[in-house]
Amino acid sequence: MRRLKPSDVSKLGRFFERNDRLEMTRYFNPFTLTMETAARLLRAGSRDQFFALEKEDVIVGFSMYRGYDEGYITPSFGLMIDCECQGQGLGRKLTEWTLRWADQTGVAKVRLTVFVQNEPARHLYEELGFKETGRDVHPTGGERLVMHRERRNRQTSIYASTQCQPSNDPVEQRLCSWADAGILRVELSNYSVPNESSFFDVASTFPGKLMLHHFFPAGHRDLVLNLASADKSRRDETLQFFMRSLEWSARLGAAYFSFHAGYISDPVARDDHGFVLAPVSKDARRDALDRFVKAVSVLEREADMRGIRLLVENNVAAGHNSDKLLLVTPDDFDEFFGLVPASSRVGILLDWGHWMVSAQTRGGLLEDFLRLRDRIGGMHLHTNNGLGDTHEMWPSNHPDMEWLRKLTPSFISLEGRYSSMEALQAGVLEMERLFP
Repeated sequence: MRRLKPSDVSKLGRFFERNDRLEMTRYFNPFTLTMETAARLLRAGSRDQFFALEKEDVIVGFSMYRGYDEGYITPSFGLMIDCECQGQGLGRKLTEWTLRWADQTGVAKVRLTVFVQNEPARHLYEELGFKETGRDVHPTGGERLVMHRERRNRQTSIYASTQCQPSNDPVEQRLCSWADAGILRVELSNYSVPNESSFFDVASTFPGKLMLHHFFPAGHRDLVLNLASADKSRRDETLQFFMRSLEWSARLGAAYFSFHAGYISDPVARDDHGFVLAPVSKDARRDALDRFVKAVSVLEREADMRGIRLLVENNVAAGHNSDKLLLVTPDDFDEFFGLVPASSRVGILLDWGHWMVSAQTRGGLLEDFLRLRDRIGGMHLHTNNGLGDTHEMWPSNHPDMEWLRKLTPSFISLEGRYSSMEALQAGVLEMERLFP
């Protein structure tokens, strides 16, 4: 599923011509189904929005909300599924996708008309939040319902991390392609930005919302971020990096900035689990936690001035580093919050994949974080076998889902590896159903 562009005129025109049949136009007739209509709809500069569902590079579904170009405040929704693809659930899929696009780009209300006798469509629209507001008669004589749907304000926003689909594409290209695919909530993570000006030019026109996580922009690959480091120069460098992250977050209008908890000792090498950390002494943990709390306090003052809330991500206790990390377990976070001022708004970014591993390594139940639910501002969702942080795609039937729903975070960021855009779109839609 994706937004249509002027370059798609031929594709859309062929779809129209293929479906210019009485059994199709009986219920879908806002305009003639011709190549000329396709060219008019997809002209450059149009404010109306048009979408396609494609299969093997052929359009099999078309949707829209339009009316802005004619001066209307409330756009009208329309949908048509290819005559050869009826009865496969594609209408629901594309309708949901189009309406979420409208919701996430700030469209306050959408209207539609549907023939009274078109009962399957009526039931679908009612289920998706449309309510009858009137009736009219089509010029052909058929009675139609006029229905409206108000914008839905979600309790939990669903983001996709740029790590979902690792790529060498420039970040500007990634944002443009994801926007066309309807991925309108993006967490920017571990991505380089060679040209700051070019990045902000694209980000300023992105139709959804962006936020930063930890190592972004990843311009210096040898930079190790550790607010708990005993090395003052490394600690200061980390703080400076995060200060810039807060500046960028403010420019993007982000409500949150999240970063990893600190390491008790600094890295000396890498292995299959990530960093290999230097051995630690008996008293090193407390000293590292004190340094981390002081650095976070400095960062929070800057974040508060910019209207941004800080979230600290739980570390993953895997391999031989399990005793060299801060903020792994709920008890660790209890200790941390006991050291920060009572007025602190610093919260938790709960990485569920990290906790799956840490619960096996350090002991604990997966539901132990429930007591900290008021501190949890967001979650990273990916899964693994409990032995390593492998970032596998989150399945819709995951057994921990009921526990996660009780946490009611402000946002969830999908951080597993998705093999295709279709898989990522399906993952986003599934999470939006589970976290309204």
